[in-house]
Amino acid sequence: MSDFKDLIWDVLSDAQGNPWQLKYWPNKLVKLYLRFSNLKQLWKGTKIDAPIGLLRKLTCLNLKGCKSIIKLPHFGEGLNLETLNMEGCTQLKHIDPSIGFLRNLTYLVWTDCKSIVKLPHFGEGLNVKKLEMRGCTQLKQVDPSIDHLKKLTLLDLTNCKNLVSLPNTILSFDSLESLRLSESSKLYITPSLQNELSLFTCQCLPVRI
Repeated sequence: MSDFKDLIWDVLSDAQGNPWQLKYWPNKLVKLYLRFSNLKQLWKGTKIDAPIGLLRKLTCLNLKGCKSIIKLPHFGEGLNLETLNMEGCTQLKHIDPSIGFLRNLTYLVWTDCKSIVKLPHFGEGLNVKKLEMRGCTQLKQVDPSIDHLKKLTLLDLTNCKNLVSLPNTILSFDSLESLRLSESSKLYITPSLQNELSLFTCQCLPVRI
């Protein structure tokens, strides 16, 4: 492995839906795809409890379609991670707080993560530009610390049917270009806030006084 400058590892399920067993974690890994597997968690035990922290070159982790995964581990020192895709992880309930402190993270996808109730706390100085959470039907609130995401250009909360509130500070972001809230039928929107939201990509919002 030492002869490779960097590695991209695409690990697909076998015919029975069982993920390929990873026996070691190459430290030059740049992208890791674990799509459509029956993984319940990425790893077990303290001996390999923080491989993401050891994979310091890792920039992309793709868990799309891992419907059985229930939690994510601590991300340790995975400071180069830029893309984290968890689309369709319908059983995912626990989001490790360490995600909220990955400073190079720019693209975060929680689309159709139907078991997530709340988001982690976001630290200051983050570089997240796109945060996609459409179809997170159990999401009830957005953590106020989202106002730390000063570089956010896209926030997608489409079809978050149980979302009831949204921090007003989001609208003060100079970088925000698209705010998607359609089909989030329980979201409380006052007429004054509705006027401000008209500047963004918003449709089908309930207006309540």
